[in-house]
Amino acid sequence: MKKLFFKAILVVFLFAGISSCIFAQIQIDTNTTYEQIVSKILGPGILAYDNVTIQGANCATAVFTNGAETLVNMKDGILLCTGDATLAAGPNLSYDAGKNNNRPGHPSLQAITIQTTYDAVVLEFDFQVQNDSLRLWYSYGSEAYDEKVNTNYSDVCGLFLTGPNPMGGFYSDKNLAIIPGTLNSTVQVNNVNNGWTEPGNPPVGPCTNCAYYFSNLDTTAMEYDGFTTKLPAWIPVIPYEIYHIKIGIADVSNRAYDSGLFLEGDHFVSLGPPEFISYDFLKADNPDLPFDIEGVVYDNEIHLTVPFGTDVTGLVGSWEDAGAWVYVGDKKQVNGVTLNDFSNPVLYSLQGTGSKSWSVLVDISTEVSEQAKLMVRIYSTGKDIVIHKAAGATVQVFNTSGVKIRTLELSNDRERIAGLKPGLYIIQTELNGIIHKQKVLISN
Repeated sequence: MKKLFFKAILVVFLFAGISSCIFAQIQIDTNTTYEQIVSKILGPGILAYDNVTIQGANCATAVFTNGAETLVNMKDGILLCTGDATLAAGPNLSYDAGKNNNRPGHPSLQAITIQTTYDAVVLEFDFQVQNDSLRLWYSYGSEAYDEKVNTNYSDVCGLFLTGPNPMGGFYSDKNLAIIPGTLNSTVQVNNVNNGWTEPGNPPVGPCTNCAYYFSNLDTTAMEYDGFTTKLPAWIPVIPYEIYHIKIGIADVSNRAYDSGLFLEGDHFVSLGPPEFISYDFLKADNPDLPFDIEGVVYDNEIHLTVPFGTDVTGLVGSWEDAGAWVYVGDKKQVNGVTLNDFSNPVLYSLQGTGSKSWSVLVDISTEVSEQAKLMVRIYSTGKDIVIHKAAGATVQVFNTSGVKIRTLELSNDRERIAGLKPGLYIIQTELNGIIHKQKVLISN
């Protein structure tokens, strides 16, 4: 699917800290493209996206990093705001920071407030899901806290989904930005707060969903005077269907007092089981390989055999998974990009709807085995093992523990080994003094 682009401005702000709380520097970058904005948030189980549009001023859309120790509580992600995104970075020097972008509101955001919306920023795109749910994480912050609580200046945000409903019918602008534990209470200043107070004074109630609210008066790593906690949005979907989402925020009643919507990077997801479907070493990613090496996936192990002389200390794996984050140790793996040393088994950790560890084991063929490959062909039908071009060969079948299961003397050019239980086997052929070994999977 095609991916579009726009340009803006780069600004990086450092934080200043007061009080006993120490917060990390958040970095806000408005020099972003459509590609960077959307790809920053997409994670496991989102198969493709297209038709990206953004309504709003360039300065109101940004990528942020290094935000894990701020009230946003996200390592990185994107920020959509009603003014200037760079104002969201600390220190908190004002109770009414904002920028008038002189932009209109948006119909979807207008539908969730009785007041007029202005300076809307709305990111829209189509996407395809791999599994049966969609999940994302977000946080809302505003300069309207706390002196504009319970007034007409309650800026609104929304996550509006359109597409097929697995329970029947169709989602049409279904808003996922709903306060946890409520049916339809939208995320905005008037619905998440700890009461009204004068500028600079800590709020003391009455509480309105304040379990999801942080006052920013005691810390200065961010400008906005208040934030929600990191909130989850979740909805059931139909695998492999196409959906459309609008992610947006708007000023309400006037164009003052910036508000921002933060979405966590790599956490717009459709998670599935932590399974490798396939795993390969592709020549396109590993130029020193003479051909693609296909892995044999069995239980929680993957076996690959590379040609003699291959440097296994820096190979790049390519895989298909069921919709999970993939790590080796604490290093996130990028499909078709990340190098690993396969001198010893590499332990992958997959995090999806559950957690599972996988071992990737790489064997090195001998030179004579490579010569034998020109003659002998071994493959699985799923139920049986077929050996081709091996008349006169001696064949031994081993399990993965090295125990010999069978020995056969082949008289025909094409032989079939039947009656094996599901599992991974090592097939060794010896023909004219040349030994060839290959792993084969019986799946049914």
